[in-house]
Amino acid sequence: MTLPAAAGVTGVTSRRVAWLLAAGALAVRMAVVLSSRRYQATGDGSDYMRLSRALLAGQGMPSAFRDGPSAFRPPGYPLLAAAALAVHDSVTTLRLLNAAIGTLTVVLVGAMAAEVARRCGRDPAAPRLVALVLAGFAPPFVLMDTTPMSEPLASALLVGGLLTALKACRSGRLLPAAAAGVIGGAAVVVRPAGAVVLVAITVVVWSPRHGQLVGSARAGLVTLAVGAALVLPYTARNAARFHAFLPVTDASGVTLAGAYNDVARLSPDHPGRWIVPFAVPALEPVLADRRLDERQMSSQMLAIVKRYARSHPAYAASVPLRNLVRMVAGDRADTVHDVAGLGLGPTAAGLWRWGGGLLLALGGLGLIVHRPRAPRSRCGALASCWPSPPASREARCATSCPPSCSWSPRRRPVSRSWWAGDGAAGRTALGLPVRGRRGRGPCSGAAKRGTCCDRVRGDGERGESRCG
Repeated sequence: MTLPAAAGVTGVTSRRVAWLLAAGALAVRMAVVLSSRRYQATGDGSDYMRLSRALLAGQGMPSAFRDGPSAFRPPGYPLLAAAALAVHDSVTTLRLLNAAIGTLTVVLVGAMAAEVARRCGRDPAAPRLVALVLAGFAPPFVLMDTTPMSEPLASALLVGGLLTALKACRSGRLLPAAAAGVIGGAAVVVRPAGAVVLVAITVVVWSPRHGQLVGSARAGLVTLAVGAALVLPYTARNAARFHAFLPVTDASGVTLAGAYNDVARLSPDHPGRWIVPFAVPALEPVLADRRLDERQMSSQMLAIVKRYARSHPAYAASVPLRNLVRMVAGDRADTVHDVAGLGLGPTAAGLWRWGGGLLLALGGLGLIVHRPRAPRSRCGALASCWPSPPASREARCATSCPPSCSWSPRRRPVSRSWWAGDGAAGRTALGLPVRGRRGRGPCSGAAKRGTCCDRVRGDGERGESRCG
C-alpha cells in the first residue's frame, strides 16, 4: 500500500530537480553575458541590431544592399529585439533576452523528452533530467543563447510547436491545433526555415488518432490555416513594397551566391565555404546596378547561381556535403572561423568544438545502445498518438498477451468514452496498466494466475482471456 506514496515522492523530487536544473541553466547564461560586457556584435548579430534600431526610429526595415525596403530577414526577431532595445539600447540587453529565451527552450526540451518517454511506455523522470542537463549546460547551446541572433527564438518555437502539436494530436481538439498553428506561423516570420517547422507541426497534428482520419484532417487544416494567416500580413507588405509575390524573404539569391562561385570553389583551404557576395568579382555588376531593388538583385543572383550549378554540377552537388563535414569534423581553424561570425573568440571556439563533439558522441551512443521496449511502429515516430486498437479480437489479445491465450468476449460492452480520454488502448498495446475504475492492466504473472489479459479490453469491450 506504500508504493503509490513512494512513486509520488519520486515524481515530486524529479520535478524539483528539473526546476533546479532550469534555474542553473539560466544562471550559467546570465553569468556568460555579464562576464563579457565588452562583446561586440558582428555579422548577423550587427545586422539585427541595425534593423531593430531602424524599427525604433520609425524607418521600417531598410536594406543593407540598397536604398529602400528590405525583405532579407523576416521581421519576427527584429520586432522583438526592438521592444527590448526600447527599454535599454545595448547589445547586452539583447543577449540577456536571448539567455531567457534559451532557458525557455531548455524547459521545453525537458518537457518534450518526458512526453516522448510517456508515449514509449517509459518513466519520464530520467529522460527529462538528462535532456535538461544536455540542453541546459552543453557549451554550444550556452554560447548560442548569449549572442544577439534569432536562433534561440527559432529553437524555442520549434520545440514548443512540436510539443503543442503532440498535445493536439493526443486530445483531438481544435484549440491546441490552433495554438500549434500560431507557433508554427511565428517560426516562419522568425527564420526562413520556419516554413519547414510549420509543415512538420501540421503533419504531427494531422496524424490519425484512433483511426479518426476525418477529425485529425480537420485539426491539421486548422493548424495550417492559422499559421498561414499569421504570415499573410508580411506577405502583403512585401507585395506592396516590391510589387511581386514574396511570401517571407528574398535571401535565397544572396545566400546561395556566396557559395556557388569561383572564389569559393577555388579556395585552397576550404572549398565551398560561404563568401561575402561583395568579395565575389562575378557578382559586382549586380551589386553595382542601383536600378535594381533588393528583390530584383536577389533574383539576378539566383539566376547566376543556377547557371553556375549547371556548368559545375559536381561542385554544386558537393557543397552541402562539404559544409556538413566541416561543421562536424572540421579542424580548429574552421570552428574559430564559424564562431567568429557570432562575435566569439578562440576560447569559446574551443568550448564549442569539444562540447559539440561530446553531444555527437552521446547521440551516437544512444542510437547504439537503445533497445525499445515497444514495437517501433508504436513509439518510434513522434507524430504517432496512442496507437489505435487492432481490428480483430484475436489481434487484440495477441497485442499484450502470450500466443497461448484465448479471448472470450462478454455481451455487455463498455462505453468507448471510458478509455478514449485516458489512452487505455495505447497503454494496453504497450503492456502498461490501464488506468480507470472499471478495469485493470495486463497481469505480469500470467503463468501463475492463469489470466493474462484485461477484464476490460483497450477497445472498450469487456471480456477475459486465459492462458493454456
